[in-house]
Amino acid sequence: MSNHAGLWIDHHKAFLVMMAGKVVSTKQIDSGVPALVVGAEPASAADYEHFYDQVIERVRGVEGLLILGPDEAKSELRARLDRHKHSIRSVDIEAADRMSDSQVVTRVRKRFHP
Repeated sequence: MSNHAGLWIDHHKAFLVMMAGKVVSTKQIDSGVPALVVGAEPASAADYEHFYDQVIERVRGVEGLLILGPDEAKSELRARLDRHKHSIRSVDIEAADRMSDSQVVTRVRKRFHP
């Protein structure tokens, strides 16, 4: 049975869609990084490492991964994934604005089970 995953990510949360054949499960992971407050220092890439590591742990072992999102979080996750020497055969990144959870599930299903 093929295992695939897709996720929508920004700097605040990741919504994961895991597929084992046609069985779908979902999970949301919050970054835990506070939103930018006027006068405060912006978060650094290091602030997001724990968040990205949590996401990577959840997708470990999948054959294909689709990363969706509106900002640079998706590229930062991809770079961290590559540093972890992942064994995922196919990693695709697509720009996507705000999406509902059901829209993410639909997009991932279409990608892996057209």
